[in-house]
Order: sequence, then structure tokens, then C-alpha cells
Amino acid sequence: MKLFNTILATILVNTILLSCTTVNTQSPKLLAESFTYLTMHVVVEVCGPTKEHGFRCLKLEPRKYSASGSVIKHIKENSYVLTAAHFCDIDRDKVMKDVVDPTLIQSLFVDVKEVKVNVLIEVLDGTGFTRIGKVINTSPLLDTCILETDRINVKALKLASAPPNIGDTVWNLASPLGIIVPNGVPILRGIYSGDVPLNAGRIVSVITDLPAVPGCSGSPVIDVHGDLVGMIYSTNMHFRELSYAVSLGQVRKYLEKVFMYKNKIPETSGNTTLEVEEPKY
Repeated sequence: MKLFNTILATILVNTILLSCTTVNTQSPKLLAESFTYLTMHVVVEVCGPTKEHGFRCLKLEPRKYSASGSVIKHIKENSYVLTAAHFCDIDRDKVMKDVVDPTLIQSLFVDVKEVKVNVLIEVLDGTGFTRIGKVINTSPLLDTCILETDRINVKALKLASAPPNIGDTVWNLASPLGIIVPNGVPILRGIYSGDVPLNAGRIVSVITDLPAVPGCSGSPVIDVHGDLVGMIYSTNMHFRELSYAVSLGQVRKYLEKVFMYKNKIPETSGNTTLEVEEPKY
């Protein structure tokens, strides 16, 4: 056992020493004010004739879902936030199943005429103000989404000119489990480990030593220059310290398409949980 530990320690030390000359680990120029905390409020409302009070609508227990985002563009009086599609595309059927108690509904209503799912997205920006966000585009394949909101007076996050080198340190601005730091943002650090093909045929970036939990979805991955090199959207179910990000190249193509055809909103579907995918190694 001692021999094994000695060999392992030697390998680790040699790897670190060999890597120090080529791996970029210096602190980045972070644009923390471009980060946004996102909260989706969902309220299910059941309407119909009741047994005692005529026609009524009953609002059930509200649900909240959190995600992260970043301001990536301004157009006139509006700002645009990049986040994950599985946050924007609320699975209404699942929400109704989770909150509707059939026994309660049967005890109150003679008949159910309508079930409404009301959704409101709040965007808390880096300056401490909360605005309302509107989904203008989602891509279920890439798991990307663009929210439109009133203009946020911060510098938009710029796309990097090139992806990091394998082994480079990258930074992640995120809201894990919906944690909010007043006038700031949690800053996580990971290692860019290259791009891999996934099951759907897309190419994503792998970030190691970076745990992703619900709330981190949509969070920006930043290089040493403070530029965007990816967006966290998923994790590995077997090893939570490994996260997947939409690659820089695919983010760039997506944004070019969205803002070229901004008024075209595709039909989308999805859920509000942190998705899990396995790469094809």
C-alpha cells in the first residue's frame, strides 16, 4: 500500500510540474456584473364549478426553479441573457402532476373546466435590480435559451476569439442550488479538458473539477481574459466533479442564428431539471 501511494504521489507531482509551463492558471478579468440570477415562478390554477361556491379558480402551491445566466448582448432598450433551455422550457405536464392533488380537487370541484400553468421569470442582475424575462428563443438540441429583458446597464460578456487550451484553468460564475450572494456571484474554478461528441451528435466542452448542481444550468464559463468560452448545462451522473458545457463554437453559431432571425421562435419542449448526458469517449 505504501509503495502504491508513493508511485501515485510521484505521478501527480510529475504531472503538475510538467503542466506548469504550459497551463494557464492566472486569475481572470471577470465581468461579474454581467452575471444574472434567474428564478422561474410557476403557479398552477384549477378552474371550474365548485360544490359550494359556484365557478371558482383555485391557485395551488407555487413552485420555484433556479438557473444562472449572463448578459451577452444589448439592442436599444433591451438586454439579452444566455441560459439553459431546460430552464426556459417548463415541463407543464410534470409540474401539474407534482402539484395537483386529485383527492383535493375532487372534494372541491364538481367538474374541472381548465387548468392553467402561469409562468414568470425573474432576472436579478449584477447591479441588484430585478427585471422580468421573456423567452425569445430556445434550442433543445444545444440546451440553450435566450431571454429578453429591459436593458441592464452592464457591459455584455464577450465571446472569446478561441477556445482555451486543454489543461487551462477556466472560471464559472454560477448560482448552485439557487444560492445568491448579495452584490456578487459565487465563482467556481475548473479545468478545460477538451471537447467530446455526445449522443445527439453535438460537440460539447468537458470541464473537470467543476461540480454542477441544479441552479448552475446556464452559467457562463470564462477564460483568463474574462471572455465567454462556454455555458454549463449538464453534469455526469457518475462523477459530479465533471461538467459539460455548450462549446464556444456552438454558442457562437447559436447566437448568430438567434439575432439574425430573432423574430422566429421555434416550438420547444424540455424540463426544469439539470440534464445528464454521457459522452462518447
